[in-house]
Amino acid sequence: MVADIDKEYTKKRGSVVSAPLLCQHCQIGPLTVYGPTVKQHPHFVTARRRSIRVFEPHDLVFKPGQVPDAIYIVYSGWAASFVSPRRGIRHILDFSLPSNVVNPITAMCGPQPLPYAVMALTSLVLCEFPLKAAAELLSGNETQREELARAYHKHISDFFLRLGETARLSAEARVARLTLSLSERVKRLGLLHDKSFDFPVRREDFADAMGITLIHLNRTLAALHAKGALKFEHRRMEIMDESLLREIAKD
Repeated sequence: MVADIDKEYTKKRGSVVSAPLLCQHCQIGPLTVYGPTVKQHPHFVTARRRSIRVFEPHDLVFKPGQVPDAIYIVYSGWAASFVSPRRGIRHILDFSLPSNVVNPITAMCGPQPLPYAVMALTSLVLCEFPLKAAAELLSGNETQREELARAYHKHISDFFLRLGETARLSAEARVARLTLSLSERVKRLGLLHDKSFDFPVRREDFADAMGITLIHLNRTLAALHAKGALKFEHRRMEIMDESLLREIAKD
């Protein structure tokens, strides 16, 4: 189910999703790819946002081959980008957290078919900016253009690093690297508390992100827990020993 928010609070399945209608009230905006612009001209950003969209867990935001006419920024919730190379097989390429663009390839290349699908993992609230408006946001001044280039470089670099990890690293090292990467991302959002953070994914999703079976994932998590490196239960990740986890990540 997908809905537009036309009020400050929208009730979805018994919960309340809150999204500020004005960008100057948003704490996520400064952390986004258009952060330099929203810090200086929040009304400029608000005027170019087309809508705020709400997705329920497991809703498809985009199908493979779809051609978006806008970019979507996560205001709240988690999403996953994935491919299905054959029936019954799925590989999660990346997780999108608050402040992330769920379709960065559209921001980079314009209205082209997406090579992957995007699915909501939790209740998901997205800010929608048509491509023409997004181009105005992302090229307004030199600081903004530098931030855009930095974000694109990081996205592409991280993607190729993950591809290499899947091919050559052990399952324990892959889980360690993903955990450390996510901990850095949630820390930036102020959501890391006592070395632990919400990781609202099913174990099946976790396994798909690691490129291993669910049974292999469960054994890997049990081994890392036994070593005192991390604990994952009730969709919450705890880093028990960061130094040890970093050693395991080196593999």
